[in-house]
Amino acid sequence: MRLTEKRRAAKVNIPDILEGVGRYDLDAVAVSIYEGAAKLSPVSIRELREREELSSVTDEELDRAVERLVGLRLLVHVGDTPGRYAALPPDLSQALLLGGPERQITQALMRVNQVRRELMDLSSAYTEALFDRMQDQRVEPIQDVQQVRDLITELSETCRTEVLTSQPGGARPGEQLAESLERTRALLSRGVRMRTLYQHTAQFSQETLSYVQWVTGLGAEVRTLADGFPRLILFDRKIALIDARSGSPGAVLVRDPGVVEFMSRCFNWAWIAADPFPDSYQQDRVRMISDEIKQAIIRFLVLGEDDRVIARRLGMSLRSVQRHVAEIMAQLGATNRLHAGYLLGRAVA
Repeated sequence: MRLTEKRRAAKVNIPDILEGVGRYDLDAVAVSIYEGAAKLSPVSIRELREREELSSVTDEELDRAVERLVGLRLLVHVGDTPGRYAALPPDLSQALLLGGPERQITQALMRVNQVRRELMDLSSAYTEALFDRMQDQRVEPIQDVQQVRDLITELSETCRTEVLTSQPGGARPGEQLAESLERTRALLSRGVRMRTLYQHTAQFSQETLSYVQWVTGLGAEVRTLADGFPRLILFDRKIALIDARSGSPGAVLVRDPGVVEFMSRCFNWAWIAADPFPDSYQQDRVRMISDEIKQAIIRFLVLGEDDRVIARRLGMSLRSVQRHVAEIMAQLGATNRLHAGYLLGRAVA
């Protein structure tokens, strides 16, 4: 049977099943009637009306409750006498009422699981084909974000000597840190060397600080720069993942030995210039970072970059950049950004 035919065969109207069972909800009147029928069984409607606990119940309410009990197979008609009923045990009622729907749901779940297994088989085939194809391509864009995550997991599991990573953009989101915990622990437990570059601004995130303390405790090395090194994950100096083109989802897989070697050298140059990630907040360290960030902002001002570009490059909020720019302009005595750029350009020259 083809997959589409199995999907059609697996179509069971679950809402109809639930609606058919759910319309027999029991209220206090129905429960009282069932208790009376269980004691007096068989019992007539007239005898039920004479019970003290049902004295205030209207004929309409009593008839509706009896109808519910009959629908739930808790009461059955006795003989040919109208309005005479016997109580059935609830376990028998369950078998009579729910047996059919349960069988339908069980069959539907079996079919769903069968389709799921077939889809998983296709997924495995696709993943194997993807990695085979990657062996023959030096540079390959990967647009699907989940596929990128799966690839990082696969490359981490096969990595043997070293991982170089750069995480620009300031503090990392908590869900990203949580996702990488087990993967990072497994790498470091195998003796793989891990070096990571952050930006200075990541030091002001408690989540990032806690994560760095954890990974460095396992043997990782972490440093920071004012201006972020481009996002990079490099495995065993053989294969790298970098950001896709600006505005595009996913990443780019790079296998070209020359390009990977160039990336590794650039990373090492940045690593030498970077500072160790501190294990706690220190006032002197905060002042030094602030000065380095201002120097980086000055370089961008000389280049004529706007505040949004500067914020993105330094992993800061736009408001923080604007505050730093205002302080720099005040120190220079500049009347506007153009004037500040001119004064800074003269100072650099």
